[in-house]
Amino acid sequence: MIAAPISNLIESNIDPGIKQAETITPVSIPEAAQIAAFEVQQVLNLLGQLDGDDWTQPTDCTEWNVRDMTAHLAGACAMWASWGQFFRQSLLNPHILKTAVTVDALNRRQLEDRAGTAPRDLITELSEVGPKAVRTRRNLPGLIRKIRIPAQPMPGTMSLAYLVDVIYPRDQWMHRMDICRATGKTLVITPGHDERLLDLVMLDIATKLGGKFALIVNITGALATSYRLGSSEPQAEIDMDYRAINRRSSGRITPDAALTDVAIRGDKAVAADFLRECEVLY
Repeated sequence: MIAAPISNLIESNIDPGIKQAETITPVSIPEAAQIAAFEVQQVLNLLGQLDGDDWTQPTDCTEWNVRDMTAHLAGACAMWASWGQFFRQSLLNPHILKTAVTVDALNRRQLEDRAGTAPRDLITELSEVGPKAVRTRRNLPGLIRKIRIPAQPMPGTMSLAYLVDVIYPRDQWMHRMDICRATGKTLVITPGHDERLLDLVMLDIATKLGGKFALIVNITGALATSYRLGSSEPQAEIDMDYRAINRRSSGRITPDAALTDVAIRGDKAVAADFLRECEVLY
């Protein structure tokens, strides 16, 4: 199973069980492939539990129900499973020039291509293209991995390596949470795997904030762990459910909505500012 590394602490008086978010080890290519392969299987395991009305339930991605989200998951993997699909969804996609955010054009094409596909056939497709997509992304040549692309909908750019190693597995993980929330199914937490994905979210948040805030974030629920952000004395401490931190950092809920479901000790303004600025790419 994937082991979550323990970060070095900046100050010795901090509980050794608290991870320093800024020093979490970035993912390597082999580890990224291992995470991605395991997450594909976890998604398939979840989809295999769905039936009947589960597929029409609305999700946090408000334009999609569960069936639509599954079509996206299959389509996103299909894009990396064959070059024909890659070009169909990118260079040959008529929505690219009409859409400000490229990923929206990709998503639209994925759903259009699967508009009449039954859920069981979407599961079959994902089971076939998921492992192929993982292998393609793992084997991308180094020069291609260095190509920089827009980090939409965030400002700036990102490397293709970051997209394939971090964002694709994170997207599947978050959609697994979305589907569980929509259908009432229990999110299966696997020690090491899910915590490592959360570690990488917190690393991205810490990198984005650049030490702007000094606080401790305690993640509660089935995925319980703690993170320290910033190198100075923490000004606030937040207790937040693992689903809530991901819903907030992915932009699925607003800062005000997140504030209604957290416990805060210390400077409430610092905690509120953190929740306002913690959105990262998913």
